[in-house]
Amino acid sequence: KKQVNHTIHAHEATVYAEDEISVNERLTLYPGVRGSLFRVENKNYFSLEPRFSTQYRWNDHWVVKASYSVMSQYVRQLRSSMLNMPTDLWIPANDKIKPMKSHQCVLGIYYHPRGQWHLSLEGFYKTSNNLVEDYNGLDIIPEYQNWEENIHLGKGRTYGLEWMLQKTGGKTNGWMNYTL
Repeated sequence: KKQVNHTIHAHEATVYAEDEISVNERLTLYPGVRGSLFRVENKNYFSLEPRFSTQYRWNDHWVVKASYSVMSQYVRQLRSSMLNMPTDLWIPANDKIKPMKSHQCVLGIYYHPRGQWHLSLEGFYKTSNNLVEDYNGLDIIPEYQNWEENIHLGKGRTYGLEWMLQKTGGKTNGWMNYTL
């Protein structure tokens, strides 16, 4: 059995490439790909993560953007319910805890009138696999040694809307956001 407070050495290397393709003066495409390699305890995890976004400019004031991306996460945090104790535990992917993988889509509309005001509305939808759900309600404390046996992996989805009003010029600058 592993001790909770022992050090696990892990390394991550990533590479990212993206291109900008102007189809015409209104439509621009941004295809890309990210590759990541995570090495922990003599085991390698590799992920190829495509990314794609596009922008369509209706006119000088209105822009529509859409994107799709695949993302991987190799290190996650387990939180303890114990108060004022530095007992959060960072766990890397291993034989029992697979890397989290997410797929995300975003669609947004942006209004930029002449001047210093900007308004945007974005919606997103994200699915995830290999989420760390719970650990049977147990507190992660330094003496607890069987934490890996109490972790459950699951699936999840997240979705929402966000709007933003921003002022970029003049004597007063700032923004207001709301996320649902």
